[in-house]
Amino acid sequence: MIEKVFVSNLPHDATEADLKIHFEKAGAVRSVKIITHGKRHRSRCFGFVDMENADAAVSDLNGKEFGGRPLRVNKAWDREAFSRPHSGHRDRGERGDRDRGHRGGSRR
Repeated sequence: MIEKVFVSNLPHDATEADLKIHFEKAGAVRSVKIITHGKRHRSRCFGFVDMENADAAVSDLNGKEFGGRPLRVNKAWDREAFSRPHSGHRDRGERGDRDRGHRGGSRR
């Protein structure tokens, strides 16, 4: 079964190809994605690896050096399983007479 692994503390110059080779030591890798800043395309120093044996990757590669930095490797959380329901806060438009346009209390 394919599982997603979260990897952080990546060096800025890490490539997806290098990360794939590193993770193939722990099992078959389906895909690798390093997250980058939008306009600059510079690594945000974390990414995701889809692979067969996520438990082996976590136990074998967590704390191991990659590009001069110790990796942090964990099983990724399922976004939908951990999404929070709406907090219930009303937006400013629904406050009626309490909306005074500032953060402080009453100024009477």
